[in-house]
Amino acid sequence: MQSSTDADDKDIGAVGDVVHRFVTYWETLDWQALAELWDHAGDVTYMAPEIDDILVGWETIASHLARTRSRLVNATIEMPRSRFRLITGDVAVAIFIVRWRMQSVESDVVRETAARVTAVLRRRGSHWRIVHYMEESYFLPERAEASHFLEDLESPFR
Repeated sequence: MQSSTDADDKDIGAVGDVVHRFVTYWETLDWQALAELWDHAGDVTYMAPEIDDILVGWETIASHLARTRSRLVNATIEMPRSRFRLITGDVAVAIFIVRWRMQSVESDVVRETAARVTAVLRRRGSHWRIVHYMEESYFLPERAEASHFLEDLESPFR
């Protein structure tokens, strides 16, 4: 019989896999695959610096992603730090830092930005799906090491 620690490790690995696929699908501009990482429910939420609102519900988020898809030519993403933690057996949190390099249809100039991201994932059947995504701007100079703010993620929960 598998111990709860082994099961937790497997779930944490699955949550990490979702986050890594999230980054990969943005880089490959695979919008269908990106959409499959989300729970298509009415209570999912999305917050990011490029919008001045909280998007609620899959249809609203999908509409925003469709607008983004129509403007984005390419993207590369680095993820220098990430941490994943189970909150309950069916809810997990992912905290990660990303550095985006994007080019849009409006300009050949590659724009760079960094962000700290919190994502909440919920288990649906055998799959983990994103139910909340919050991204905040973060100053991360070129070739700089991301801070170690994630190193002690467990301390607030002790």
